[in-house]
Amino acid sequence: MTYPHRAPADPAPQVTSSVSKITGQKDWAPRSERRPLRAMPLARRYEVAFQRPEGGVGTVSRLAPALPLFEQAFSAVARGTVIATPNGPTAVEDLMPGDLVTTLENGPEELLWTGTITLYPVTTTERTGGHAGEPARLTRIMADSYGLGRPLTDVVLGPHARVLRRDPRLPSLVGAEQAYAPVRAMADGESVIEVTPATPVSVHHLVLAQQRTLSAAGVDIESFHPGEGFEGMMDRQLLQLFLALFPHLPQGDERQRLRGFGPVAHPRLTRFEAEELQLAR
Repeated sequence: MTYPHRAPADPAPQVTSSVSKITGQKDWAPRSERRPLRAMPLARRYEVAFQRPEGGVGTVSRLAPALPLFEQAFSAVARGTVIATPNGPTAVEDLMPGDLVTTLENGPEELLWTGTITLYPVTTTERTGGHAGEPARLTRIMADSYGLGRPLTDVVLGPHARVLRRDPRLPSLVGAEQAYAPVRAMADGESVIEVTPATPVSVHHLVLAQQRTLSAAGVDIESFHPGEGFEGMMDRQLLQLFLALFPHLPQGDERQRLRGFGPVAHPRLTRFEAEELQLAR
């Protein structure tokens, strides 16, 4: 029997010694001899508005690595969350640099920077046919979870939000009566629950002259601050990319620019410490 549509078998291909100019390895090298190529990090778009030193508001839209150390600066509260201001509650997406917000520590203070990213129900790699990754997760705090009007309504916080925690055990743990805790560590499945968005959602963060505590519909959250020792968490090239997202910071080397975030307001709990406190309640 013959198969008129089947192409005749080709002879075994010859292995050549040509070298790729891109990878630096043989184009036809057997798979077992090929060197693994370094994976390129995923990128996402970061939207920034900032107060110019000479006055006015500038904007930046930039691609940068989709790394948690970058995303934490942009993902504290979901779109629609109201932030306390001297003029009344204002949706976070309507705030602009130069506006006043109400801080727990010092009353009204000027906003210097706002950042926004969009979170998707699935990761970029999943949407582009790559390997599946962890989907975006938000935290919903039900109304009155922490007392009457705290919060006023259900509040949806971003994956990197930190809330101000008060606990008599904190002085022995961090040397202070209050500390910021990752909101995800406070999920109890009842009044604080973790949710996965069904559609894309924008999340936001805010920067002042120094770290302060803001009210998000009655929930005390931190304004963004990279934290102490941040320069040691990434290499210099990544740090420069990160700082480029904050044009309002003073010029200088990386350490000088990081000092532009000002002092921290309260200590921070690790997720493990916050979960231990939660379980011991």
